[in-house]
Amino acid sequence: MIVEKWKDQRTLSQNRYYWGVVLKVISDETGHEQEELHEFFKKKFIPEKEIRVKDEMQVISGCTHDLTKDNFFSDYIDKIRVWYAQAGGYIPDPNEVQP
Repeated sequence: MIVEKWKDQRTLSQNRYYWGVVLKVISDETGHEQEELHEFFKKKFIPEKEIRVKDEMQVISGCTHDLTKDNFFSDYIDKIRVWYAQAGGYIPDPNEVQP
């Protein structure tokens, strides 16, 4: 048994903002599917993990499910927004969009 401190997963409103605003804005401008963009940004901003199963080691993509409510924005969404702004795009803040 492993005992860890409880971490709150991201909220439904955070998830709606990510898929309904962040990825939608970029998808609408670039023509890429949101799922493709999700994979692109995971690879870009979430560290890969090494896992071992028996004698075999594999490197796998990081996962947004590992991000907590507190770090989903600071460690992921904000990095996407900054990167996109540097590329000349704009993603509205959560308080600028309808819930």
